[in-house]
Amino acid sequence: MEKIKNMMLSLLRAEVCGIETDITKLEKGEAEDLYDISKKHDLVHIISYALEKRELLPNSPISEKFKNEHIMAFFRHQKLAFELERLCKAFEEAGIEHIPLKGSVMRDYYPESWFRTSCDIDVLVKKEQLEKAEEVLKKQLGAKKDGESRHDIAYFTDNKIKIELHFSLVADNKNYKFEAELLKVWDYAKPASGWKYRCVLEDEMFYLFHIAHIAVHFKEGGCGIKPILDLFFLENKMEFDINKRNELIENSGLVKCCENARKLSRVWFSEEAETDITRRMGDFILSGGVYGSVANRIILQNELSKGKGRYLLSRIFLPYDRLKYQYPVIQARKWLYPLFTLVRWSRLIFVRGNTKRQLTELKYVNGVDGFVPDDMKNMLKDMDI
Repeated sequence: MEKIKNMMLSLLRAEVCGIETDITKLEKGEAEDLYDISKKHDLVHIISYALEKRELLPNSPISEKFKNEHIMAFFRHQKLAFELERLCKAFEEAGIEHIPLKGSVMRDYYPESWFRTSCDIDVLVKKEQLEKAEEVLKKQLGAKKDGESRHDIAYFTDNKIKIELHFSLVADNKNYKFEAELLKVWDYAKPASGWKYRCVLEDEMFYLFHIAHIAVHFKEGGCGIKPILDLFFLENKMEFDINKRNELIENSGLVKCCENARKLSRVWFSEEAETDITRRMGDFILSGGVYGSVANRIILQNELSKGKGRYLLSRIFLPYDRLKYQYPVIQARKWLYPLFTLVRWSRLIFVRGNTKRQLTELKYVNGVDGFVPDDMKNMLKDMDI
Protein backbone atom coordinates (compact mmCIF):
# COMPACT_ATOMS: atom_id res chain seq x y z
CA MET A 1 0.00 0.00 0.00
CA GLU A 2 2.99 2.28 0.53
CA LYS A 3 3.63 2.27 -3.22
CA ILE A 4 0.03 3.39 -3.89
CA LYS A 5 0.22 6.23 -1.36
CA ASN A 6 3.49 7.43 -2.88
CA MET A 7 2.04 7.22 -6.39
CA MET A 8 -0.97 9.31 -5.37
CA LEU A 9 1.29 11.98 -3.85
CA SER A 10 3.59 11.91 -6.89
CA LEU A 11 0.65 12.45 -9.24
CA LEU A 12 -0.62 15.34 -7.11
CA ARG A 13 2.87 16.84 -6.94
CA ALA A 14 3.24 16.60 -10.71
CA GLU A 15 -0.22 17.75 -11.82
CA VAL A 16 -1.09 20.32 -9.16
CA CYS A 17 2.30 21.58 -7.96
CA GLY A 18 4.21 21.33 -11.24
CA ILE A 19 6.99 19.10 -9.86
CA GLU A 20 7.28 16.17 -12.25
CA THR A 21 8.71 12.87 -11.00
CA ASP A 22 9.04 9.40 -12.51
CA ILE A 23 5.71 7.59 -12.20
CA THR A 24 5.63 3.90 -13.05
CA LYS A 25 2.73 2.18 -14.76
CA LEU A 26 0.06 0.61 -12.59
CA GLU A 27 0.25 -3.12 -12.12
CA LYS A 28 -2.73 -5.44 -11.87
CA GLY A 29 -5.02 -4.45 -8.96
CA GLU A 30 -3.14 -1.24 -8.19
CA ALA A 31 -5.57 0.98 -10.10
CA GLU A 32 -8.38 -0.15 -7.79
CA ASP A 33 -6.27 0.60 -4.71
CA LEU A 34 -5.31 4.01 -6.09
CA TYR A 35 -8.95 4.77 -6.81
CA ASP A 36 -10.01 3.78 -3.29
CA ILE A 37 -7.46 5.90 -1.41
CA SER A 38 -7.87 8.96 -3.64
CA LYS A 39 -11.66 8.64 -3.39
CA LYS A 40 -11.33 8.59 0.39
CA HIS A 41 -9.61 12.00 0.21
CA ASP A 42 -11.86 13.44 -2.55
CA LEU A 43 -8.95 13.56 -5.00
CA VAL A 44 -9.95 10.98 -7.63
CA HIS A 45 -10.71 13.70 -10.19
CA ILE A 46 -7.14 15.06 -10.08
CA ILE A 47 -5.59 11.59 -10.07
CA SER A 48 -7.78 10.61 -13.04
CA TYR A 49 -6.77 13.74 -14.97
CA ALA A 50 -3.08 13.14 -14.22
CA LEU A 51 -3.25 9.46 -15.22
CA GLU A 52 -5.09 10.20 -18.49
CA LYS A 53 -2.63 12.95 -19.37
CA ARG A 54 0.32 10.56 -18.90
CA GLU A 55 -1.50 7.64 -20.58
CA LEU A 56 -1.24 5.57 -17.40
CA LEU A 57 -4.88 4.53 -17.02
CA PRO A 58 -5.21 0.77 -17.56
CA ASN A 59 -7.63 -0.65 -20.09
CA SER A 60 -10.11 -1.98 -17.54
CA PRO A 61 -13.50 -1.11 -15.98
CA ILE A 62 -11.81 0.96 -13.23
CA SER A 63 -10.81 3.49 -15.91
CA GLU A 64 -14.45 4.46 -16.38
CA LYS A 65 -14.82 5.05 -12.65
CA PHE A 66 -11.80 7.36 -12.71
CA LYS A 67 -13.13 9.28 -15.73
CA ASN A 68 -16.62 9.63 -14.26
CA GLU A 69 -15.17 11.20 -11.09
CA HIS A 70 -13.21 13.62 -13.27
CA ILE A 71 -16.36 14.69 -15.15
CA MET A 72 -18.51 14.90 -12.01
CA ALA A 73 -15.93 17.04 -10.20
CA PHE A 74 -15.92 19.53 -13.05
CA PHE A 75 -19.71 19.87 -13.01
CA ARG A 76 -19.80 20.01 -9.22
CA HIS A 77 -17.33 22.89 -9.36
CA GLN A 78 -19.46 24.73 -11.95
CA LYS A 79 -22.57 24.40 -9.78
CA LEU A 80 -20.75 25.62 -6.65
CA ALA A 81 -19.20 28.58 -8.50
CA PHE A 82 -22.59 29.58 -9.92
CA GLU A 83 -24.27 29.29 -6.52
CA LEU A 84 -21.53 31.27 -4.77
CA GLU A 85 -22.00 34.19 -7.17
CA ARG A 86 -25.78 34.02 -6.74
CA LEU A 87 -25.35 34.03 -2.96
CA CYS A 88 -22.89 36.93 -2.96
CA LYS A 89 -25.06 39.01 -5.28
CA ALA A 90 -28.11 38.42 -3.07
CA PHE A 91 -26.15 39.45 0.05
CA GLU A 92 -24.71 42.46 -1.79
CA GLU A 93 -28.17 43.70 -2.76
CA ALA A 94 -29.36 43.21 0.83
CA GLY A 95 -26.37 45.10 2.28
CA ILE A 96 -25.06 42.07 4.21
CA GLU A 97 -21.31 41.99 4.79
CA HIS A 98 -20.02 38.51 4.09
CA ILE A 99 -16.72 36.63 3.67
CA PRO A 100 -16.43 33.48 1.51
CA LEU A 101 -14.16 30.95 3.23
CA LYS A 102 -12.09 27.82 2.58
CA GLY A 103 -12.40 26.21 -0.86
CA SER A 104 -14.29 29.15 -2.35
CA VAL A 105 -11.09 31.18 -1.94
CA MET A 106 -8.42 28.49 -2.32
CA ARG A 107 -9.59 27.23 -5.72
CA ASP A 108 -8.41 30.46 -7.39
CA TYR A 109 -4.80 29.50 -6.63
CA TYR A 110 -4.91 26.02 -8.16
CA PRO A 111 -3.77 25.45 -11.77
CA GLU A 112 -7.39 24.56 -12.58
CA SER A 113 -10.07 25.88 -10.26
CA TRP A 114 -12.06 22.61 -10.49
CA PHE A 115 -9.10 20.75 -8.96
CA ARG A 116 -10.10 22.21 -5.56
CA THR A 117 -13.40 20.51 -4.90
CA SER A 118 -15.73 21.26 -1.99
CA CYS A 119 -18.92 19.64 -0.79
CA ASP A 120 -20.48 22.96 0.24
CA ILE A 121 -20.07 26.73 0.35
CA ASP A 122 -18.80 28.28 3.57
CA VAL A 123 -19.54 31.96 4.13
CA LEU A 124 -19.18 34.14 7.24
CA VAL A 125 -21.63 36.88 8.23
CA LYS A 126 -21.82 39.09 11.30
CA LYS A 127 -23.98 37.65 14.06
CA GLU A 128 -26.15 40.77 14.14
CA GLN A 129 -26.98 40.23 10.45
CA LEU A 130 -27.59 36.50 10.77
CA GLU A 131 -31.41 36.62 10.73
CA LYS A 132 -31.38 38.94 7.72
CA ALA A 133 -28.94 36.61 5.93
CA GLU A 134 -31.21 33.64 6.63
CA GLU A 135 -34.20 35.49 5.19
CA VAL A 136 -32.22 36.29 2.03
CA LEU A 137 -31.24 32.64 1.64
CA LYS A 138 -34.85 31.54 1.96
CA LYS A 139 -36.36 34.18 -0.33
CA GLN A 140 -33.65 34.65 -2.96
CA LEU A 141 -32.14 31.15 -3.15
CA GLY A 142 -35.14 29.08 -2.10
CA ALA A 143 -33.01 27.64 0.69
CA LYS A 144 -34.26 25.29 3.38
CA LYS A 145 -32.67 24.90 6.78
CA ASP A 146 -30.83 21.64 7.42
CA GLY A 147 -29.47 21.99 10.95
CA GLU A 148 -27.49 24.21 13.26
CA SER A 149 -24.20 23.95 15.14
CA ARG A 150 -22.40 26.12 17.68
CA HIS A 151 -20.99 28.41 14.99
CA ASP A 152 -22.94 27.92 11.76
CA ILE A 153 -26.33 27.11 10.26
CA ALA A 154 -26.70 24.75 7.30
CA TYR A 155 -29.04 25.37 4.36
CA PHE A 156 -29.72 23.65 1.05
CA THR A 157 -30.55 25.96 -1.85
CA ASP A 158 -33.15 25.26 -4.52
CA ASN A 159 -30.24 23.97 -6.65
CA LYS A 160 -29.42 21.38 -3.95
CA ILE A 161 -26.19 23.11 -2.93
CA LYS A 162 -25.31 23.12 0.76
CA ILE A 163 -24.53 26.51 2.32
CA GLU A 164 -22.82 26.66 5.71
CA LEU A 165 -23.70 30.09 7.04
CA HIS A 166 -21.07 30.83 9.69
CA PHE A 167 -21.69 33.51 12.29
CA SER A 168 -18.39 32.81 14.06
CA LEU A 169 -15.09 31.08 13.33
CA VAL A 170 -15.15 29.76 16.90
CA ALA A 171 -17.21 26.84 18.20
CA ASP A 172 -18.56 27.51 21.70
CA ASN A 173 -17.27 25.31 24.53
CA LYS A 174 -14.20 24.15 22.60
CA ASN A 175 -11.79 26.55 24.37
CA TYR A 176 -8.95 26.28 21.87
CA LYS A 177 -6.09 28.69 22.60
CA PHE A 178 -6.35 30.43 19.22
CA GLU A 179 -10.00 31.41 19.64
CA ALA A 180 -9.24 34.93 20.94
CA GLU A 181 -7.50 35.86 17.68
CA LEU A 182 -10.17 34.29 15.47
CA LEU A 183 -12.83 36.36 17.23
CA LYS A 184 -11.13 39.45 15.71
CA VAL A 185 -11.83 38.19 12.19
CA TRP A 186 -13.79 41.27 11.06
CA ASP A 187 -10.83 43.50 11.94
CA TYR A 188 -9.00 41.77 9.07
CA ALA A 189 -11.80 42.00 6.48
CA LYS A 190 -11.90 44.43 3.55
CA PRO A 191 -14.24 44.75 0.53
CA ALA A 192 -13.35 42.57 -2.45
CA SER A 193 -12.47 44.38 -5.65
CA GLY A 194 -15.65 45.68 -7.30
CA TRP A 195 -17.86 44.86 -4.31
CA LYS A 196 -19.16 46.84 -1.36
CA TYR A 197 -20.34 44.07 0.98
CA ARG A 198 -18.50 40.97 -0.27
CA CYS A 199 -15.27 40.89 1.72
CA VAL A 200 -11.92 39.12 1.67
CA LEU A 201 -9.69 38.37 4.60
CA GLU A 202 -6.25 39.89 4.87
CA ASP A 203 -3.63 37.23 4.31
CA GLU A 204 -2.49 36.71 7.91
CA MET A 205 -6.03 36.04 9.20
CA PHE A 206 -6.84 33.74 6.30
CA TYR A 207 -3.60 31.88 7.04
CA LEU A 208 -4.35 31.67 10.78
CA PHE A 209 -7.83 30.29 10.09
CA HIS A 210 -6.31 27.64 7.82
CA ILE A 211 -3.72 26.52 10.41
CA ALA A 212 -6.36 26.56 13.17
CA HIS A 213 -8.60 24.43 10.96
CA ILE A 214 -5.78 21.88 10.58
CA ALA A 215 -5.18 21.90 14.35
CA VAL A 216 -8.86 21.30 15.17
CA HIS A 217 -9.16 18.43 12.70
CA PHE A 218 -5.96 16.79 13.94
CA LYS A 219 -7.29 17.02 17.47
CA GLU A 220 -10.60 15.49 16.42
CA GLY A 221 -9.48 12.64 14.16
CA GLY A 222 -7.63 13.89 11.07
CA CYS A 223 -7.77 16.58 8.40
CA GLY A 224 -7.38 14.87 5.04
CA ILE A 225 -4.80 15.68 2.35
CA LYS A 226 -6.47 18.80 0.91
CA PRO A 227 -5.61 21.23 3.76
CA ILE A 228 -1.94 20.22 3.45
CA LEU A 229 -2.12 20.70 -0.33
CA ASP A 230 -3.80 24.08 0.23
CA LEU A 231 -0.88 24.98 2.45
CA PHE A 232 1.49 24.46 -0.49
CA PHE A 233 -0.36 27.20 -2.37
CA LEU A 234 -0.57 29.48 0.66
CA GLU A 235 3.21 29.22 0.92
CA ASN A 236 4.12 29.32 -2.76
CA LYS A 237 1.43 31.02 -4.81
CA MET A 238 0.21 33.90 -2.63
CA GLU A 239 1.87 37.18 -1.75
CA PHE A 240 2.32 37.56 2.00
CA ASP A 241 4.25 39.23 4.77
CA ILE A 242 5.93 36.42 6.70
CA ASN A 243 6.39 38.61 9.78
CA LYS A 244 2.66 39.39 9.99
CA ARG A 245 1.79 35.73 9.56
CA ASN A 246 4.26 34.60 12.19
CA GLU A 247 3.15 37.24 14.68
CA LEU A 248 -0.47 36.13 14.48
CA ILE A 249 0.47 32.44 14.61
CA GLU A 250 2.63 33.10 17.69
CA ASN A 251 -0.14 35.11 19.40
CA SER A 252 -2.47 32.17 18.77
CA GLY A 253 -0.16 29.53 20.25
CA LEU A 254 0.06 27.61 16.97
CA VAL A 255 3.79 27.91 16.25
CA LYS A 256 4.65 24.19 16.48
CA CYS A 257 1.49 23.10 14.69
CA CYS A 258 2.23 25.56 11.89
CA GLU A 259 5.89 24.59 11.59
CA ASN A 260 5.09 20.89 11.33
CA ALA A 261 2.20 21.37 8.91
CA ARG A 262 4.52 23.43 6.71
CA LYS A 263 7.16 20.68 6.91
CA LEU A 264 4.64 18.02 5.90
CA SER A 265 3.46 20.15 2.97
CA ARG A 266 7.06 20.49 1.76
CA VAL A 267 7.72 16.75 2.19
CA TRP A 268 4.66 15.78 0.17
CA PHE A 269 4.63 18.50 -2.46
CA SER A 270 8.18 19.86 -2.70
CA GLU A 271 10.10 16.60 -2.17
CA GLU A 272 11.76 17.69 1.07
CA ALA A 273 13.27 14.89 3.18
CA GLU A 274 10.86 13.21 5.61
CA THR A 275 11.30 13.54 9.37
CA ASP A 276 9.89 11.47 12.21
CA ILE A 277 7.10 13.97 12.94
CA THR A 278 6.10 14.34 9.27
CA ARG A 279 6.01 10.55 8.94
CA ARG A 280 3.66 10.25 11.92
CA MET A 281 1.49 13.13 10.73
CA GLY A 282 1.37 11.70 7.24
CA ASP A 283 0.40 8.22 8.42
CA PHE A 284 -2.29 9.74 10.64
CA ILE A 285 -3.80 11.71 7.74
CA LEU A 286 -3.57 8.94 5.17
CA SER A 287 -5.20 6.42 7.52
CA GLY A 288 -8.31 8.59 7.61
CA GLY A 289 -10.14 10.43 4.87
CA VAL A 290 -11.33 13.96 4.13
CA TYR A 291 -12.53 14.36 7.72
CA GLY A 292 -10.25 11.84 9.41
CA SER A 293 -11.52 8.55 10.76
CA VAL A 294 -14.06 7.48 13.36
CA ALA A 295 -11.44 5.39 15.13
CA ASN A 296 -8.99 8.31 15.38
CA ARG A 297 -11.68 10.62 16.75
CA ILE A 298 -12.80 8.17 19.41
CA ILE A 299 -9.22 7.44 20.49
CA LEU A 300 -7.99 11.04 20.52
CA GLN A 301 -10.94 12.46 22.39
CA ASN A 302 -10.49 9.67 24.93
CA GLU A 303 -14.24 9.21 24.91
CA LEU A 304 -13.97 5.61 26.10
CA SER A 305 -12.03 6.42 29.27
CA LYS A 306 -15.15 5.93 31.42
CA GLY A 307 -16.09 2.66 29.79
CA LYS A 308 -17.62 1.56 26.51
CA GLY A 309 -21.07 1.17 28.06
CA ARG A 310 -21.21 4.79 29.23
CA TYR A 311 -19.84 5.99 25.89
CA LEU A 312 -22.55 4.10 23.98
CA LEU A 313 -25.25 5.50 26.27
CA SER A 314 -23.95 9.03 25.61
CA ARG A 315 -24.25 8.40 21.85
CA ILE A 316 -27.77 6.98 22.20
CA PHE A 317 -28.98 9.70 24.59
CA LEU A 318 -27.23 12.77 23.20
CA PRO A 319 -26.83 15.40 25.96
CA TYR A 320 -29.17 18.38 25.79
CA ASP A 321 -26.22 20.79 25.25
CA ARG A 322 -25.40 18.96 22.01
CA LEU A 323 -28.90 18.05 20.86
CA LYS A 324 -30.09 21.68 21.06
CA TYR A 325 -27.80 22.60 18.15
CA GLN A 326 -29.23 19.84 15.96
CA TYR A 327 -32.78 20.93 16.85
CA PRO A 328 -32.75 24.65 17.76
CA VAL A 329 -36.47 24.59 18.65
CA ILE A 330 -35.60 22.97 22.01
CA GLN A 331 -33.27 25.83 22.99
CA ALA A 332 -36.31 27.73 24.29
CA ARG A 333 -38.32 24.59 25.12
CA LYS A 334 -36.07 22.22 27.05
CA TRP A 335 -39.07 20.08 27.95
CA LEU A 336 -39.14 18.90 24.30
CA TYR A 337 -35.80 17.11 24.76
CA PRO A 338 -37.35 13.58 25.06
CA LEU A 339 -39.45 14.10 21.91
CA PHE A 340 -36.50 15.26 19.82
CA THR A 341 -34.37 12.41 21.15
CA LEU A 342 -36.96 10.15 19.48
CA VAL A 343 -36.81 12.30 16.32
CA ARG A 344 -33.03 11.89 16.26
CA TRP A 345 -33.32 8.13 16.68
CA SER A 346 -35.76 7.92 13.75
CA ARG A 347 -33.33 9.86 11.53
CA LEU A 348 -30.45 7.61 12.55
CA ILE A 349 -32.47 4.51 11.71
CA PHE A 350 -34.38 5.54 8.58
CA VAL A 351 -32.24 8.16 6.79
CA ARG A 352 -29.99 6.54 4.20
CA GLY A 353 -26.34 6.57 5.21
CA ASN A 354 -26.93 7.31 8.90
CA THR A 355 -27.41 3.67 9.89
CA LYS A 356 -24.18 2.64 8.14
CA ARG A 357 -22.22 5.41 9.92
CA GLN A 358 -23.60 4.41 13.31
CA LEU A 359 -22.78 0.73 12.75
CA THR A 360 -19.26 1.70 11.70
CA GLU A 361 -18.83 3.68 14.90
CA LEU A 362 -20.11 0.78 17.01
CA LYS A 363 -17.60 -1.52 15.32
CA TYR A 364 -14.73 0.82 16.19
CA VAL A 365 -15.97 1.32 19.74
CA ASN A 366 -15.93 -2.43 20.23
CA GLY A 367 -12.34 -2.68 18.99
CA VAL A 368 -10.73 0.39 20.58
CA ASP A 369 -9.22 0.60 24.03
CA GLY A 370 -10.09 3.56 26.25
CA PHE A 371 -6.74 5.33 26.08
CA VAL A 372 -4.73 7.36 23.59
CA PRO A 373 -1.93 5.31 21.99
CA ASP A 374 1.51 6.76 22.72
CA ASP A 375 2.31 7.49 19.06
CA MET A 376 -0.77 9.67 18.62
CA LYS A 377 -0.29 11.32 21.99
CA ASN A 378 3.33 12.17 21.20
CA MET A 379 2.40 13.47 17.76
CA LEU A 380 -0.12 15.94 19.24
CA LYS A 381 2.43 16.92 21.89
CA ASP A 382 5.02 17.63 19.19
CA MET A 383 2.41 19.74 17.37
CA ASP A 384 1.49 21.45 20.66
CA ILE A 385 -2.25 20.94 20.20
